Formats: sequence, C-alpha cells, structure tokens
Amino acid sequence: MFKRLLEFLFGSKPVQDVSISQTVQTVASDDEYSLTKKQTEYALKLIKRLEGEYELAVDPSELKVKDLNRLIAHNRFKNKGTLVNLAKKGVLRKAQ
Repeated sequence: MFKRLLEFLFGSKPVQDVSISQTVQTVASDDEYSLTKKQTEYALKLIKRLEGEYELAVDPSELKVKDLNRLIAHNRFKNKGTLVNLAKKGVLRKAQ
C-alpha cells in the first residue's frame, strides 16, 4: 500500500538516489576554492596577528577557503592545532 501511495504522489519515476559519498565529495571540494580579494585581505590580517609565532609561507593568492576557515577557528577558539595543521600543509611556517 505504501508503495502505491508513493507511486501516486510522485508518479512512476524513480526518486533520484543521492548517496552520502556524493554529498561529502561536494562539501570537500567546496573548501578548495581560492579566496576573493576581501577574504585574502582578512586572512592576511589574521596572519599578521600571529607575527611572533608564525608567518605566511606561500603566496597569498594560493590561500584556499579551508585555510581561511582554519585561521578563523584559531582566532575564535585559540586552538593551536589549527596552526600546526596549516604549518604541516605548508601554508604557514614558524617565525624565525
């Protein structure tokens, strides 16, 4: 009976099946976008606040949304792990 009700409501077309892996893949690829001009400026301001500890190791045009999100997380929660992850990725390096 339930199957008939679904066929009546949605017609005989099968409902498109979206898997979780497709959704996760889309979200993961969204973090790899380059930053806009304003986002780059904001990221550079956040990095400037880290002057004593870390400095930028790559060209600012190479920064990605994921990098900006990690910088924001450090600024908000003071989580040193985010800086370590950025350093491992090669975005930041320890200040000399």
